[in-house]
Amino acid sequence: MELTNCFGNECEIKPYLELYKNKEYVKVREWLWDELYHQGDIGTASIAWVLEANEIFLKQTDDLDWDYLGFVYRVMQSLEYYNFIPCPDWAKTKYRECAKKALNHAMNHLPEEPTQEQQLSVLCVTCAITKTYDSYTLLEYGWGYEAKIMELDF
Repeated sequence: MELTNCFGNECEIKPYLELYKNKEYVKVREWLWDELYHQGDIGTASIAWVLEANEIFLKQTDDLDWDYLGFVYRVMQSLEYYNFIPCPDWAKTKYRECAKKALNHAMNHLPEEPTQEQQLSVLCVTCAITKTYDSYTLLEYGWGYEAKIMELDF
């Protein structure tokens, strides 16, 4: 099966799955956001990545790639909210289950005092699973302003 990137070009994910297994997250992250996702645009390689990388993510314990959850959110948003491309039949019953498993795994490895990245990662994939994309958009753009909002005198 030929996979396509966000620009519609043929795309191979196997080399990046190897990098991901080797925890070369920076190289993978650059590829994900430069080739597989662009402002809501995705291709079939983005969906395949979510499915294939999930098993690798679920084996991570002490060094979780929190960005994986963000990518899952963006792919699900592109499929379900933006309807950018039709979901291929081979992924229709799989990607939501991958997201649920990833969230459960992340919650089991969330530190007692999570970083902002970890908090946002958990929130975004939760919103994807519950199909509350507008809620996450508000959270994402309002993050850091909650103290200022609380000080407002209505």
